Amino acid sequence: MDLRQLTPDIAVSAQITAEDVEALAKAGFKVLINNRPDAEVEPGLDSRSIGMLAQDAGLEYRYIPLPPAKSPRR
Repeated sequence: MDLRQLTPDIAVSAQITAEDVEALAKAGFKVLINNRPDAEVEPGLDSRSIGMLAQDAGLEYRYIPLPPAKSPRR
């Protein structure tokens, strides 16, 4: 997991794995926000699966998918 601390209270990472969810809870994180659309991930990393793992780890979970950016027309 490539965790980058933006502020003392906020960190970001590229796609996390199922194993990362428990590590995030143990590190003291309280909320997990997932911005990756389900169509971009493999089975087991979809919002429902990660959400269930987050709940089991005691994390609050929010799924807010962001569509990929489109190149501006010229």
